Amino acid sequence: MTVGRLVAQRRLEKNKIYCTSPRTINVSGSIDCICFDKTGTLTEDGLDMWGVVSSVDRKFQPPVKDIASLPLNDLLIGMYGHRRAPSC
Repeated sequence: MTVGRLVAQRRLEKNKIYCTSPRTINVSGSIDCICFDKTGTLTEDGLDMWGVVSSVDRKFQPPVKDIASLPLNDLLIGMYGHRRAPSC
C-alpha cells in the first residue's frame, strides 16, 4: 500500500497538487463531490450556498448560482456528501 501511495503522491505533485496528509490519498479516490467553504468556516456557524459547479466527463461546467433551478434531489445528495466527506 505504501508504494502505491508514493506513486500516487508523485503523480499528483507533477500536476501541482499537494496533499498535506498523504495517508488520505487512498480515501480521496472515492470522493465524487467536494464543497468548499473558504470564508466563514471559523467565524460562522453554518454554510451558505454560493452556487454549484458540476463536472461532466471530467470537465467543470459553468457555476449555477440559482440553486432553485437545480433538481432538489441532486442538491440534497451533494449536501449530504459534504456532511460525510472525510477531511484531507
